[in-house]
Amino acid sequence: MVESFASYFARLAYLHAISRSQLANVLITRHRNLKDDCRVTFAGPVYASSGTGLLGYQERMDVYIDMVQEASGQSNLDRSTLIPIRSALGSQCKGSIKNNRAWCDACFLEDMESFETPYDRFLWALTPIERCPVHRLKLREICPACGRAQRHHHRSGNPQLCMKCGVSLIGSASGRVPALKPGFGERDCVRLVGAIASGELTTCAPDAVRTFENEVAKAHPPLARALQEISEPSGLARAQGYLVRPTLRTLLSKSYASGVSVVDILQDPEGAAKAAGDLVLDRNEMPVETRVQHGDELLQEVRGELESHLTRSLTEKVPSLRALARSKGVSTSYIWRHFPRLAEKYQSHKRAAEAKNAWALRAACMDELERVLANPVERSRLARRKDLETYLVRRSGCTVRTARGVIFWKTQSEVERQRLLARGKGSKPGESFFLLWLERMSIHAGNLRRSTEPLSKGDES
Repeated sequence: MVESFASYFARLAYLHAISRSQLANVLITRHRNLKDDCRVTFAGPVYASSGTGLLGYQERMDVYIDMVQEASGQSNLDRSTLIPIRSALGSQCKGSIKNNRAWCDACFLEDMESFETPYDRFLWALTPIERCPVHRLKLREICPACGRAQRHHHRSGNPQLCMKCGVSLIGSASGRVPALKPGFGERDCVRLVGAIASGELTTCAPDAVRTFENEVAKAHPPLARALQEISEPSGLARAQGYLVRPTLRTLLSKSYASGVSVVDILQDPEGAAKAAGDLVLDRNEMPVETRVQHGDELLQEVRGELESHLTRSLTEKVPSLRALARSKGVSTSYIWRHFPRLAEKYQSHKRAAEAKNAWALRAACMDELERVLANPVERSRLARRKDLETYLVRRSGCTVRTARGVIFWKTQSEVERQRLLARGKGSKPGESFFLLWLERMSIHAGNLRRSTEPLSKGDES
C-alpha cells in the first residue's frame, strides 16, 4: 500500500539523522533561497498540536510537497495525500483525516522482516478506516507502553517509535484485536486511495458532489431527498447559497445511499447520477417463472471447476465451496443439488489439503525449534517460553497451539515420549493433546488422500 506523505517526510529525517523540525527548516531555507515568493516561514505543521499536520490537504501542503520533491528528486508526492480531490471536500480536514496516527503491528513487523524501515500507510490516515484490511487487525492509536496518542512522529523520524517515551509502538501479540468484518466505507476508501496513487484520479471538479445531487434530483427525486437528509447545510448557508462541501465520511454515506462508488462520483458525477438508484430485486420474492434460470453451460462450467481442483496437488490452496460458488454466481445449494458426490469429494479434498498444510507448518516449526536449541545465543535470548512461542509463530507461520505442542513434545525425554505413545491419552487435561492431534491428523489425511481420486466417467454427478 502507498505510504502517507507525513510518514515519508519522517523517514527522510530519520535517514539523514536529523529531527523532523531540522529537516523542515533546511527545506524552508533552501526553498526561500530558490524562490522569492516562499509562503512558508516556519515548520508549524510538523509538530502541530491541533489539526492534521502533514496528513492534511490544505493549500499550505502544496509548498511542503514542492520542497520535498525539489530536494529528493521524487515526483507525484501529492498522490500520497487527498490533495487531488480536496476541491470536492470541506476545507477543514475534520471528518476526512484523523488527527492522530494509526498503525498495524503486523505491517510494521513485515517491514522489519524485509529489512525496511516501517512506514505508515496512507489508507490508515483516513477517518473511516479502523482496521488493517490486509491482516484484519484493529489499528492501534495509542502507545502500548505509555498510552499516549501519537499526534505526530518521533523527533528522530523513526515511525516505529513513540513520540513521547521513545518505546517501540509494536505491542505484544495479546494486545492485537482481530477485526474480521470491514467497517463502513472501507472498500470505497481502498479503491479511492488506489485510484489516487495510480494516477487514475488526479483532479475533480469543485462542484462534483453538487452536480451529482442535482442530476439525481432530476432522475430520482426520492433518492435526492434521502441524500439531502444525510447532511443538510446550516440556515445561513442555505439563505446565502454557500457551497458547503462534504467531509469524506459524509461523501461515503451519500455514495452508499445512492449505490455508486466515491470514485465514480468524483470522476463522472453525471454518469454516476444516471447509475444511482438502480432497482435491485430480491430473487426469492420474484415469481418462479420470472427468475433467471441457470443454463447447461453454467452447469458444465461448475462441474469442470470442481474436477479441476480435485486433480490438483494437495499443496495448492483449495478455496471453500462457498467461495467457488460465488465466483460462478451460484449458491452452495445449487452445487450440492446437482453434484452431490462431486461436492462431497471436493470437501474431502479441501480437508486433506488443510491437513497437509498443517503438517508442513508443524515440520517447519520443529526445524526452527531445533535450530534455536542448537544455537546458544538464540537459546539464551528466547529463554522464556512465551518469547519462544511468539518467535516460532512468527518464523514458521504456524499457530500458537502448534508451537506449544512442538515445544511440549521436544522437551519430553524419549522414555516419556514412549509412555505417552503407549498411554494414548494423558491423565491431565491437554497433556498429550498435540501428539494425539498429530496421530489423528496423519491418519485422517491418509484416508482423505485415498478418497480424493477424480470421478470416472461412469460415476454419477
